[in-house]
Amino acid sequence: LFGPEIYLSRYLNEEEPRQHYVLKLAISNTTLAHVPDADSWVPGGHLYRQLLRMVVDAHQKKSDEINLRVGAIFFVQGESDAMSLARAEAYEKNIIQFVKAIRSDLLSIGCVDFLNIPFIMSRVQDNPAWPFRDVVRRAQEKASRTMIRVKLIDTDDFREHVTAGSSHFNEYGQAKLGERFYRSLTPARGRFVASGRSRFRP
Repeated sequence: LFGPEIYLSRYLNEEEPRQHYVLKLAISNTTLAHVPDADSWVPGGHLYRQLLRMVVDAHQKKSDEINLRVGAIFFVQGESDAMSLARAEAYEKNIIQFVKAIRSDLLSIGCVDFLNIPFIMSRVQDNPAWPFRDVVRRAQEKASRTMIRVKLIDTDDFREHVTAGSSHFNEYGQAKLGERFYRSLTPARGRFVASGRSRFRP
């Protein structure tokens, strides 16, 4: 019922001007591939369109108070794709396509100030529950190395911190992931640093 956004919000709220907003869309068992009868993040698909609608709605509802801009995207996904070899092998192409599309569409609808906003994703854990995890993990790592301002957050060190009988993170795992999301954006006084190339406010 809660996730890393609670802890991310806590850290963001410590920063002036305290006008940060978190918009969350959480669906279990999603895929980046087009799969019939499954929730997919394929650009143009129903989850993708729902996310864009949520961003636009939030922007419009707050337009009288503040000019909201999307500062970063946090993405926790990949485990379902690691259950299928075909989806795992397509993950590199699909994650790159998703990042490019969501950045481009957010710019087109006027909700970001520049194209390459930070995209931070958590790495699929090295957990035998997902038989093709290594393929997805390699794809995530390659995307984070080759795409500008794409960062990969490691969670292997708290793999034991999951809920009983589940692969979902428990409160400790959610808290640590939220903290790492924040630190990835703000390694130095609230500024995002991408490979030493630029600094900007989220």
